[in-house]
Amino acid sequence: MLLAVCAVWFLGLNQPKKVTYSDIIAEFESGNVESFVLKDNDLTMTLRDSQSQMSYRLPYVDLFYNDVGELIREQAKAGTLKSYDFQTTEISWLVSF
Repeated sequence: MLLAVCAVWFLGLNQPKKVTYSDIIAEFESGNVESFVLKDNDLTMTLRDSQSQMSYRLPYVDLFYNDVGELIREQAKAGTLKSYDFQTTEISWLVSF
């Protein structure tokens, strides 16, 4: 029994934290994003405080842009956000309709 509890505890410590959309928004709002690349719906950010990377699959790029688009422009202008790249696949208006 004790062995099973220890195994569950140990395995739980080794699992990476699941990143949520609110985590992504919080990183932008705190100014902790140094750079990011958005290719299709895959967002990869380099964080300022730890120089680590955080990845997230965005369900809707438009929602992300609406939530942080202005913030991205402000941080880029201020020099907080060093670089960013959007590489989205364009969908014709007929398909999106």
